[in-house]
Amino acid sequence: MQLSSNFSLVFTFLSWSFLPSIVTKFLLTLLYSFSILPKPSNPSQAATHAHSARAFAILAYLAYSFSQTIQTLPPNYYQLLELPLDVDPDAVKKSFRSLARKYHPDKVGDRGQALFILLRKAHDVLQDPVKRFAYDRFGPEVLDWRDAISLREHMIKGLKSSIGFYIVNPIVYAIINYFGGGNKGGSDFWRLALLFSMLSLELHLLLSQNYPFLPRILLPRTTIHQFISVLHEVFTITLLASQQLGPVLKSLDRHALDQMLVGGAIGTDQDKDPNELSRQMEVVASLSAELQQKSSANLSRCVSLVAAE
Repeated sequence: MQLSSNFSLVFTFLSWSFLPSIVTKFLLTLLYSFSILPKPSNPSQAATHAHSARAFAILAYLAYSFSQTIQTLPPNYYQLLELPLDVDPDAVKKSFRSLARKYHPDKVGDRGQALFILLRKAHDVLQDPVKRFAYDRFGPEVLDWRDAISLREHMIKGLKSSIGFYIVNPIVYAIINYFGGGNKGGSDFWRLALLFSMLSLELHLLLSQNYPFLPRILLPRTTIHQFISVLHEVFTITLLASQQLGPVLKSLDRHALDQMLVGGAIGTDQDKDPNELSRQMEVVASLSAELQQKSSANLSRCVSLVAAE
């Protein structure tokens, strides 16, 4: 399960490295082909179109990634048994018996066998206080931890497996950033600061005795493990989106300023009367001379005061 999660992380990095560029080219081709957007008349306008399309592609893919992260969450054991997260063992047993009668292979045939086995696993885990505590925090992989029996052993093994994200994430980011010529400087500091902040939050969630407030508000009916998985995915895609969107927005601002200058939004020397320019130059020269005289006078006064001391 941890290997699968790390592979998903690598795939997310790679998809964000290539997809925005592909979508940008496709979008511009579409807009130009159907005359929705007039073809650029100069390089500056072409660059503005390209950066605008890329910004749209990044934001659209970000929104899509967010929705997919939530929608593709598999049902947890509580949802399978149609129970709330704070259910008691008696209600677990009652719900399992009801669903077992409904989906038993003897009643629905072989097509219900897989679901019946899953319901049985859900019942067994939620009936065991230690397994249930570990499942809520580390997911269904706790069923494969044959060498973990006590709660302490489950927690130690779970915490060791959880640290993988915080090792793989910086390594993959550094590799792709190196080959992709990514941004350097302050962004790396803030990325690491956010990463360690999320690590602190994750440890708080994992070590909480009761179901924490944050996931109960933001993603009700999801386990702590599912909430943390969503946090990992949201952190990664937001980081990658901001890394690509920042330079694009800066380029758009620069091109907008260039167009203002070229278009005459800011007055140019050619638009002004030569006599007016001469008068302005005389005023500037006069002010400059006056400031120089005052500076010399202040400097002389300071020297005199120092000499007197």
